[in-house]
Amino acid sequence: MIKDMTNLRYPILFRIVHVALLVCILIEVCGSVFGVPNARIWHWLIVLSSVCVFVFLNYGRARSRLICGIMIVVCFLVALLFIGVEQMRDFLGSYFYWLIGREGWNTEWIIGYELVQTLLITIFSYLFQTLAERYGVLRMGAAAVLLSGMVVSMLLGREISHIGVVLTLGYIVICYIEGMQRFWRKKKERDTQEYVLWLLPFCALYMVLLFLMPVSDEPYDWKFVKDAYNSLKEDFTVWIETKKRKGQEDFGTAKAGFSEDGRLMSGLIDNNQELLTIQGSQGLVTNVYLVGKIYDTFDGRQWTQTITENTQEREIDTMETLYAVERYDGELKDNYIYSTGLSIRYEYFDTGCVFAPLKLRYINGCDYQTCGGNLFFEEQKGYGTNYQVVYYQLNVDHPKFYEMAETEQEDDEELWENAVNAYSSKKNKKATFEELKLYQKDMEEKYLKEITLSQETEDYLEEITKEADTTIQKLRAIEKELSSFFYTMSPGKLPDTISNQEEFLDYFLLESKQGYCSYFATAFVLMARAEGIPARYVQGFCVPVTSNKKMTVTGNMAHAWPEVYIEGIGWLPFEPTPGYEELRYTPWEMREKKDYSSMSMKEEEESETISTEVEVATVEANAEKNNRLTVMILSSLFAVSAACILALCVEQWLFKRRYERMTVEERFLVQVRKNLWLLSKIGYIRQDIETLEELQNRVMNGLSHLFLSKKEIAFLQGYEEYLYRKKETQEDVLKAAVSEQEEILQWIKSEKRIYFYILVMRLRFIR
Repeated sequence: MIKDMTNLRYPILFRIVHVALLVCILIEVCGSVFGVPNARIWHWLIVLSSVCVFVFLNYGRARSRLICGIMIVVCFLVALLFIGVEQMRDFLGSYFYWLIGREGWNTEWIIGYELVQTLLITIFSYLFQTLAERYGVLRMGAAAVLLSGMVVSMLLGREISHIGVVLTLGYIVICYIEGMQRFWRKKKERDTQEYVLWLLPFCALYMVLLFLMPVSDEPYDWKFVKDAYNSLKEDFTVWIETKKRKGQEDFGTAKAGFSEDGRLMSGLIDNNQELLTIQGSQGLVTNVYLVGKIYDTFDGRQWTQTITENTQEREIDTMETLYAVERYDGELKDNYIYSTGLSIRYEYFDTGCVFAPLKLRYINGCDYQTCGGNLFFEEQKGYGTNYQVVYYQLNVDHPKFYEMAETEQEDDEELWENAVNAYSSKKNKKATFEELKLYQKDMEEKYLKEITLSQETEDYLEEITKEADTTIQKLRAIEKELSSFFYTMSPGKLPDTISNQEEFLDYFLLESKQGYCSYFATAFVLMARAEGIPARYVQGFCVPVTSNKKMTVTGNMAHAWPEVYIEGIGWLPFEPTPGYEELRYTPWEMREKKDYSSMSMKEEEESETISTEVEVATVEANAEKNNRLTVMILSSLFAVSAACILALCVEQWLFKRRYERMTVEERFLVQVRKNLWLLSKIGYIRQDIETLEELQNRVMNGLSHLFLSKKEIAFLQGYEEYLYRKKETQEDVLKAAVSEQEEILQWIKSEKRIYFYILVMRLRFIR
């Protein structure tokens, strides 16, 4: 009697719960979409009464259904008499306009529109549930759509009410439980609905607890999920770019504005491809010139690098500039040189060059080697390469900076030690004063190449520098003259008659007077050397960034410029290319001495760079975060996979030991289960009302070629005798079951080889 009552009441309760949840989700979560943005008591009364009517119509006796039908008709007639036929017609017509969002509906009737909409939502939910009870895939599909909608909403930051989340999760959980019960049926029990009935109280408790749980005011941003996704995406892109480029050098190609060997070409190709991204620290106040390659020798048509020694050229250069500022005005040194940092990342770009500004302090995040002032990776790098640079920016465009550079100063070994100590860290090797003197002599020998000028060019150079009294004034005069020339990306091919430096200068200065950055930088270096000043040609990127915002570096930002060595000052950049005046090192305002305390140089240096160090460390941590996250995810997946494999191996070993201790009868039952499962996988599933003999006949008819010499399938016959005749199982029956299993597997292997291996693996775990 109790079981009959359960079976009678459960479908009603089952349907009511599902319909109620669906209606609440549609109104609470999607109410604004369906025209019910703020449900009130009247809306819920409509839902409740509608569900009660549907239940009576579906589950009531004939008399109850008749009474219910009469009540519906009476209520409709009363409403019609109370409202009026004409007004009812107007209401229904305007409801249609309200539904499609067109003019013609009455604002005074909006509550009526919402009640009708609530009724339609309830009817839809009830009809959907009725179909879902027959076709379970509909219910599981609805649960999947709701779950996907919640995940998408959370990832996109769209707000869902607390009640809406609870109701949606409740519906998903109930659908999941019922779906699992359909696949997990107990022996001799086909009524899975009873299982769900007894689980409903736990689902109700779960929903109550979710209602009572506090909700944070701030939405959860799913940062871990986003970081994991970005990390995996990053690793995949790195792999794709590496395969696509195969070590091809991108920097120094015609696309970026230069030839790989420093040739002066007939023109440039406009290129907006994203190559790098850089992000400065808070202390960045000047535009960034990233040095890529440094050249020392020009033959009239192209630049080459002949210096191959692995020296401290970049480090000693920075120390020498710090030393010059300390000697000139140690208390106000940040008027001339100021520490800052950059985070550099390679995007769609492969190169062996390490790009870094001129006055380098140190680089974090990559291993590199030096060669003639150039920095190179140990192997070619591409997409995803990250490193951080700490360097000193120069106030070179300020008149007082040039005043400092023109002032002769006496050597002071103690101040040199102070400059070295301020510069040096665990990443740098300290240079002695003697090494500085050797370095100064070495720079003059390497970068002051002998150059011969024609009489016309010599007269031209003498004319533009005639009013210059100092080295800096001569350089500024040359810079000013060249910047008055015409800039073009298509200067045309150099004449074939040009074969040396003299002929290039004659052509460029006296005839052409046009070109792109490489032409102007080349002319400047040659003219500076003609004046007895060491100079070199530099290729890299000129990036207009003066803040801590991330900046994309494109191929069009590739640039060439000259650098000049001033003994006692170090290497200084100049910008002779027309149109680049505003992009060169931007000067910052100098402060007076009264704005400073009397700190020692080292203390002041530490106070200037401490914020930079912190910012660079933060950038380093962010740069390594994705790598750590990737390692963590891959390690977790590996650990879980290894644990699962180990557990399966142990379980298989334990079953093998247990199988060896089984009786013949127990072993036979194991083989029967395996054989029945194997037959089901090739289409011979035992039906609910099918006997073993009927199954045997069906299999013999379909697989007669496997059992030609047999009148019966031994394992099925033995299993039938075990079940109904209680006959003791013999060893020969067990062997026959194993033999028949092998025959079926061999047939599967000959017909479906891949499927065979899958079945063999799964067969091992049939118990």
